[in-house]
Amino acid sequence: VSFCFFNRSKSICNNLNKIPENIWNLTNLQDLSISNNYHLKVLPEGIGNLKNLYKLDISNINLIQLPENIGNLNKLQYLYMNKYKGKELPESFGNLKILKSLYISNSELQSIPNSIYTINSLREIKLNNKDKKTKKLLSKLKKYNKRLEIKTESYY
Repeated sequence: VSFCFFNRSKSICNNLNKIPENIWNLTNLQDLSISNNYHLKVLPEGIGNLKNLYKLDISNINLIQLPENIGNLNKLQYLYMNKYKGKELPESFGNLKILKSLYISNSELQSIPNSIYTINSLREIKLNNKDKKTKKLLSKLKKYNKRLEIKTESYY
């Protein structure tokens, strides 16, 4: 059974094969969780319409790529993307200028764009203690952002 729950600021969707198109019209949406939708592989370009989104949970889906317009989410502060299957992040990721927390455990990330070094607001990156390659990749950020903490946890 697929369902989406909406209220004025939050949306939670489960068991989806495709994200309902009407979500992209909810321009005042602040919190979107589409986690645990294992059949999803693509996040549609419509995500860029959600300009007021401050929290996005795209964890535990088989997402192989983020759309370039993810950088349009200029109010995004919390991004949960555990088990991200993509090998890279789009260059526009650096446009997430007020991003505070990035949860990216168990990812297959192999490269990050140079634009990510300009996100000075980033304070926390959470990884699984098995994510050695991702940790090494993201540890370079600490040179540019002294307040950044990279946390590894064993329970993801």
